[in-house]
Amino acid sequence: MMNGLFIFDASGVVLLQHKSQTNVSAAEIYHSFKNLTGFSSFTKPQLTLVSTQELVVVSPYENLYIAFVCNIQIPVVEVGELISTFVFICETFLNTKLTSQVLINPESKVSTLLIYSVMMDTNIPRVTEPDFVRRSVVENSLFTKFFRLENSKPNTPPHESNTSNEASNCKFWRSQNVNHANQELFVDVIEKVEGVVGTKPVIQGEIRLKSRLNGIPRVDLELNNNTRTRNFRFHRAVDCSKFTESGKRIISFVPPDESSVIARFNAELGDRELVHATLEKEAPQSCNIPGRTGEDTTIYSIVCWTHIDKIEHVSDLEIVVRFPEKIKIVKEISSTTGNFNVSVPQRCVLTFEKLVPTGWKSQLRFVGYDNNDRIVAPLYAEVKYKVQGRCLSGIKVKSINVISGQQTTMNTPLAMPTTKPSIFKGVRYQQRISHIIK
Repeated sequence: MMNGLFIFDASGVVLLQHKSQTNVSAAEIYHSFKNLTGFSSFTKPQLTLVSTQELVVVSPYENLYIAFVCNIQIPVVEVGELISTFVFICETFLNTKLTSQVLINPESKVSTLLIYSVMMDTNIPRVTEPDFVRRSVVENSLFTKFFRLENSKPNTPPHESNTSNEASNCKFWRSQNVNHANQELFVDVIEKVEGVVGTKPVIQGEIRLKSRLNGIPRVDLELNNNTRTRNFRFHRAVDCSKFTESGKRIISFVPPDESSVIARFNAELGDRELVHATLEKEAPQSCNIPGRTGEDTTIYSIVCWTHIDKIEHVSDLEIVVRFPEKIKIVKEISSTTGNFNVSVPQRCVLTFEKLVPTGWKSQLRFVGYDNNDRIVAPLYAEVKYKVQGRCLSGIKVKSINVISGQQTTMNTPLAMPTTKPSIFKGVRYQQRISHIIK
């Protein structure tokens, strides 16, 4: 969730602020980043924790520093994209670059705050295009007077306005003269699960698109009615009204050039995990370690196993053991399978074959020492792997309808074969998991 917006100039003076669900002040944000980076010295987005539940992402733009206060569970990459979209919409409405000189103007300041309010839906980012913001505004309101829209047509219904301006709007994310030898459309549904073992983490999902279509086509991508998915956020190319009004969960858009993330969503974790692991401290025992033969040593062990499942294997499985900075060396006592790399003691990695079958088990036993030859306990271990062929949320693409720039329609239901030569190349489902065990 997004809890606040702050905009500073290069000297740290706050030009604009809006707080919805945060007690963080502009002064706290300024001093946090000043101590961290010197505030005005960084050129890329930076982040810092301001409480146990909140972080701040600050992005430099022109002579401004735009800060979003958000919930700690929101991916930082998503916040960065939201800031870029926020700037894009502001400049579209204000018809000028967003700078400190612009925000000194009271009218521009109010307009910017109203844009932020429209982009947020109960503090959840709703990433979309300027036309959708226009349709969200009540006609003849103070809001429209502030924006002074040069191309607005108050008597034109929203759907007609959107159709007539479609070609001109596409130029922001799609080139007008795109020409590919092969007409192709690829869709990937990717879910990432990150959390601590023993808790119920939230799924972060993405629908990625790779488009090689000529002209200005329109794509209707229909999802199944999955009750676990929620908080959808869309690329600005998406017509959000079709998704919310149709009742069929249709994502309608003119595809951006080449690769893009067309939608993001959250979901609850329903099914059990394919991979499970434990990190345990064994009772002190004697072991054959050079220089310590006969001494009782505290050994730590990681046991990792995969459940029997219709999915035959998991890929890219690795276990990362994290130690504190004071660690000097990590020694492997024994392992049943895999390669334990201890070249970087603070981050030791146990890797396996590319594909690990389900119904498999492995154990690693190790010990770490500091500069004084004292045993150091690991901070935690992280289990990472990928699953091809399914997503835990149960989300699926039911059908794709592609209308080309020449207005020829090609409908490809996924549930049944078609005899027409299809430009749609299918959906790949992928799950990426990163679990912390302590």
